Amino acid sequence: MPLPILNGLRILDLTHFLAGPAVTRLIADLGAEIIKVESIQHFDGSRPMNTPPGPGSHELSAAYNFFNANKQGITLDLKNARGVALALELASVCDAVIENFPTGTIDRLGLDAATLRRANPSIVIISMAGYGQVGPWSQYPSFATTLAMLGGAYEMTGRPGSQPTTPNVGGVDPMNGVLGANALMMALMRRRRTGHGVHIDYAQLEATTSLLGEAVADSSVNRRVAQRRGNHHPVAAPHGIYPCREEESWISIAVFDDAQFRSLCDVMDRPDLAADPRFDSPASRRDNIPELDESIAEWTREQEQYDVVSRLQTRGIASGVVHSSKSIWHDPHLQSLGMIEEVERPISGKKGNMRPELGLSGERSPTRPAPTLGQHNKWAFGELLAHSTDEIEALERDQVIGTDPLTTRV
Repeated sequence: MPLPILNGLRILDLTHFLAGPAVTRLIADLGAEIIKVESIQHFDGSRPMNTPPGPGSHELSAAYNFFNANKQGITLDLKNARGVALALELASVCDAVIENFPTGTIDRLGLDAATLRRANPSIVIISMAGYGQVGPWSQYPSFATTLAMLGGAYEMTGRPGSQPTTPNVGGVDPMNGVLGANALMMALMRRRRTGHGVHIDYAQLEATTSLLGEAVADSSVNRRVAQRRGNHHPVAAPHGIYPCREEESWISIAVFDDAQFRSLCDVMDRPDLAADPRFDSPASRRDNIPELDESIAEWTREQEQYDVVSRLQTRGIASGVVHSSKSIWHDPHLQSLGMIEEVERPISGKKGNMRPELGLSGERSPTRPAPTLGQHNKWAFGELLAHSTDEIEALERDQVIGTDPLTTRV
């Protein structure tokens, strides 16, 4: 079996909630060893998200479990001098440190870039504060919704004439995870080339805004302001979501040229639509989209979801099943890619998990579940840092480390 592509890379993960853990989840999936730091005084803020009340609820969060799979989890009180000293010991044997505290927090804890470099001169540091380390907003706290609004994503999302609308799919955290992972890997590549570490100021707002580059460029070059379009498209027509025969089942259809539209009409057995002057060009179809959408919806309401998608795709028409968070688990194509799996975890039991199949050659080892609170303390402090059993027990007695939370707050 080939080694994972990032085997041998070790990251000290001081991130919490979603955007930072999304970075290290992607890196972990590629084989890096991620040491995730929480504390019994203040655990990861994603742990209480949508969890039932009661003992052990901090282990039942879907968000925590998804974004922290394949990681080693430890606890460490970073407001305690011994906790900070242990964090610096860990940094000395890691390739990178990543944090997403509000600007200035990491400095107040005594883990500023200069201190980390004294512990490890070649360390790569990535700071993921919402608004970055400099600028008039740098000291403000942030969250995914505010970043998406300030970044322009909400203004472009929604139906024509409606107010701006949230995309409602985890905000911009997963996107910042992908872009943050790229930033971290580029910094590590630079270190490999030069031998020197680097401190990356990764402002999540800056990265979020960059995703709207095409619309911003259009505003600058052509003086056009992007409008909310709902399911419609500036070029394709038809382009939308259409109901199918089963209750609450839908498909998407996107047609970009006349040949595809004629093929759609053939599948629908509606040659009259292809000959209709209201629909005989992309421009005329866009001008008459309500009438066209209704004709298509009238047909799709009589069709079975997967069958009609298959027939459309066979004719070269972009189409797909519109999944719910429940139905996606049963999608045959995603199952064939190996994305759908079950992971056994203490407390939460065996649950479904989705992981990206990144196309690496050879078999991949099964996904390891997200760590329970402090699960890998003895490994990190005993095996990795070679502290004695007596020292580890003293740290537990003094609540510098532990496995039971002292509070349910985040």
